[in-house]
Amino acid sequence: MRHFALATRRVTAVTSPVRLCFRATSAPASNPVAAPETTTVREPQPRQKENVLKVPSMTLAQLLTSVVGEMQKKSLTPAVHENVTQNKTEGSFEEAAKDASKEAKAGLLPYKLSPEKFIMAISTYIRREEEMALMSRSNVVAMRRQYLMLRAKQPRLSSSQRDILLHEASCIVEKREVPLNVAARLLRPRWPNYFMDVVGVRHHAFLVQSLRGWTVELIRDGKLTAKEARRFLMQCPRLFFGQVSLMGSVVECALSDVNTIDDPELLIKLMWSVNNAKTHAPDHFWRRIVDKLAMLNRSMRDQVGDAIRIGKGKDEKKSEEEVTEANSVMVGHVFSGLTTRQLFRILRVLRKERWCGDVSVIFDFMDKALKNIVFEVEATQVADTKSSEGPPLRRTVVQRVKKASDLSPVELLSLLSIAGELGADFHVSLARLSEYLLSPMTRYLDRDYLLLLTTCVRRTRCDSAHLVQTIVDTIVRRGVTYSFSLALTKAVLRTILQKPALLSHLTLAPFMDHIFYLCDTHKRHLRASQILAWVELLYALSRLYAPSSSVGVRVRAAVESFADPLIAMLAIEVVPTSIVSRMLEYTVILGMRKQPQYPLTAKLWEDRNTLVNGRRAHADSLGGGDENDTASPDHGPAEDVTSETMEMEEAPKGEVTKSVKRVYDELISVYERQTVMQMPLLKGEKERVCETFQRVGLYSIFMGADIMKQLHLRDAASTSSASTLRHRALYSRPLSTWIERNVASIVDTRIRNAKISPESTDNDVLRLFGHRQCDAAKVRRFQVLLMSSPLLLARERRSLWEYTSELARRFGGVQEKSLAEEMLRKALH
Repeated sequence: MRHFALATRRVTAVTSPVRLCFRATSAPASNPVAAPETTTVREPQPRQKENVLKVPSMTLAQLLTSVVGEMQKKSLTPAVHENVTQNKTEGSFEEAAKDASKEAKAGLLPYKLSPEKFIMAISTYIRREEEMALMSRSNVVAMRRQYLMLRAKQPRLSSSQRDILLHEASCIVEKREVPLNVAARLLRPRWPNYFMDVVGVRHHAFLVQSLRGWTVELIRDGKLTAKEARRFLMQCPRLFFGQVSLMGSVVECALSDVNTIDDPELLIKLMWSVNNAKTHAPDHFWRRIVDKLAMLNRSMRDQVGDAIRIGKGKDEKKSEEEVTEANSVMVGHVFSGLTTRQLFRILRVLRKERWCGDVSVIFDFMDKALKNIVFEVEATQVADTKSSEGPPLRRTVVQRVKKASDLSPVELLSLLSIAGELGADFHVSLARLSEYLLSPMTRYLDRDYLLLLTTCVRRTRCDSAHLVQTIVDTIVRRGVTYSFSLALTKAVLRTILQKPALLSHLTLAPFMDHIFYLCDTHKRHLRASQILAWVELLYALSRLYAPSSSVGVRVRAAVESFADPLIAMLAIEVVPTSIVSRMLEYTVILGMRKQPQYPLTAKLWEDRNTLVNGRRAHADSLGGGDENDTASPDHGPAEDVTSETMEMEEAPKGEVTKSVKRVYDELISVYERQTVMQMPLLKGEKERVCETFQRVGLYSIFMGADIMKQLHLRDAASTSSASTLRHRALYSRPLSTWIERNVASIVDTRIRNAKISPESTDNDVLRLFGHRQCDAAKVRRFQVLLMSSPLLLARERRSLWEYTSELARRFGGVQEKSLAEEMLRKALH
């Protein structure tokens, strides 16, 4: 489903040639002063007076081209002249002269600018190109079409023209012909990729070092005022990236007159500028600025009449800025001196900075913001006398949220999420908020924000039966195959279990069917820890119903079906016996022990006891006497497996080592998250997976992939005929493209870096293989694993079969050598 943010995007036209010819969603990089708290929402900010160039007959590109022509007529510096003469193929001096003559004939005469206007023109052009790049990468088709139309009308400057302009700008900054805040405008927008070529990187680095040195000099001489420090930090926050000492000095200077500041908007923008710098400011900066905002929040309570600004009348004439810019409605000035939007922006930036130095003040900000929203909702409902028939439209929901809180739906959810993290409870007065705003919003939320709303409901302990019922109906309507279905169902089930009193007010029959069908669909595609989590939830659900009820019977049947994949995992010994033991404890509590209608549970008991007794006997025979279960956790922290890549451990099955279990755990976790739950992997998870495959041997990689295929990637036969009749095996989906490509790339890179050749030693070959010893049987087993591996891209690599051929030549027999040569001839890349 489409995001709510799409409803608030606007594309406006600006008549001035220096202003942007379009207006897309601003990025924090391009407008750090007014950077929104969420990446999908653009908050209204006062427009800055940047239109200082009055050349109505020229566009910005034509203006800069004319400036280049004027500069080329004069004597260029040797460095620029040499650089221009070297680029004969693109934008040479002669070609630029021809272009200048053509422009002169067309009426575009060379135009000379003052240094300040010159810097502003270049910064405006860079910002426009950055937003053009954002349009080209937009997910909205209409936005990309608009980009193509604008790009056809407004071509880019050539590399030689960019070099001349950037060189002149660097000279102006070096000579300090403009104020510091004006020079900082060059680095305010993020330079496009084509700008960061060899020449552009050099100019960018020079400007960064020059501005930093200039700032240090002003601070040392005491010439940097508080107003200039704030403006400089807002103009170019990325200049302070990684500069902790410089950031501390500038923010200290910026807050030198904090006691005289009466505008909270200025302080909030300063907080967001520090956050956009990606460099932590000192703790006393946040404490002083939060204390000042708290004081302003208390002192501005008497200005409620002047603060609420709903809009202009019908007969009042609107200015040009109000026509091109969305009307900003400031609401929520009832229980607080600051507006609801200002309170949200404060809470949002503090959350991003992970600063919670004064819990009472932060909690007061959050409480006042929620009270403002509730007051506006109640006032709106009293004024609204229309009886709504059917669910409101998306536009109506957005307007409701905007009118009540001056926030977008996504920002409202973010505020509720912060309230949940702070431990706020939804009391009775917020019931209307749930019915008037949150419930109509639910049907239009996509999977991410629906999960966020469900989490907010659980954390804030909301007791609105109408809201919970709406969420339940939305999840059931979207079905089992919907993305995040497992996570959404689990979150809603936890919310219902948290408030058992809601059961009498909810209609849960369709939701129960959804839960049990979901368990039956994905039972073979989950890892053991997730199976145990579902069993725990089902047991908690069964406690709310009688054992003889339909829900109680279906819960026991679902737990019985979960025993089937655990039996298969236990047979290969890739599941910790601790998980199996906890699973069996719930079967005892549910009364499933020694019942003839639950044969899978009985078999799981037998297999678990046999495995534990075998391990104890094996430990006694070795003289260890350790009766503790030494099975590896289902998905524990990363451990050092360097020794495991060199030695095959002795295990009852002979092949399932710790390295193999590590590979299996990574594969099933990625498969469960990307393929089954259809959720993206986090950055830390990706790094952990890649690190595992870079450290284990090739034999462990393909052995773990084979176990993954046996348990989850094919129609596994049930262990009992009765279960086979009840539960048909479902078609299994293959591994995700991400894991296929990364494993293939890692395997290919490791083989090429090893540089295995006939002159290599056996230890070099076995080090990559992962074992100290090898024979013909092991080579044959490795070849079988390769040919049947679910890692399709990895097994098609020619480098892998070249390594296999060398392995067979050293340790294999005639059959292994012939098979390796045959597969090597078939490998193409």
